[in-house]
Amino acid sequence: SGSRERLVSCASGADADCAETRPPSSEACEDTSGCGWQLGDWSPCNSTCGAGEQLRDASCASVSGFECSQPGPSRSQPCYATSGCVWEMAPWGACSSR
Repeated sequence: SGSRERLVSCASGADADCAETRPPSSEACEDTSGCGWQLGDWSPCNSTCGAGEQLRDASCASVSGFECSQPGPSRSQPCYATSGCVWEMAPWGACSSR
């Protein structure tokens, strides 16, 4: 937590000319400029042949946990890989006669 300040002055230049109570010139505040979702890299696809899923970490870097929009970014996504695909072959059938 911190504080922020502002200039407060009567428009005439003389504080005595303003009838109302002088507004505060400082207040407590929280700096949320560094807050937001921190995202990790996507994991490799959990399948090497066909449909699978990739995962990543997502965490809210904040002062109180309320500075990040909800529900937040996706932590999983579909993927499709072919690097491990191989031909599957059944045994030969019986030979047919001509």
